[in-house]
Amino acid sequence: MIAKETITMESLIVTMNALTRRCSGGLVLAGLVMLVAPGFSSAKTFVVNNRFDGTDGVPGNGYCETTPGNRQCTLRAAIQETNALGGSNTI
Repeated sequence: MIAKETITMESLIVTMNALTRRCSGGLVLAGLVMLVAPGFSSAKTFVVNNRFDGTDGVPGNGYCETTPGNRQCTLRAAIQETNALGGSNTI
């Protein structure tokens, strides 16, 4: 199992406030928000519907599919997808 650091909204706000005080202009702050904000999207649920062993076609795209568009989600593909997305996803 891969250990992941949990980023809370409070720690993000503190970091953003510190960067704002140190930087003139908001470009760094805007870049930070754009990089981190996708991680705060709602958690995804992946339903395994294929008992065979197949890898995820495009890890990190938000879809558990062994080939894009085939709607076949294996346990391995679900694990790869949730690892690529990060956060608290459910398989």
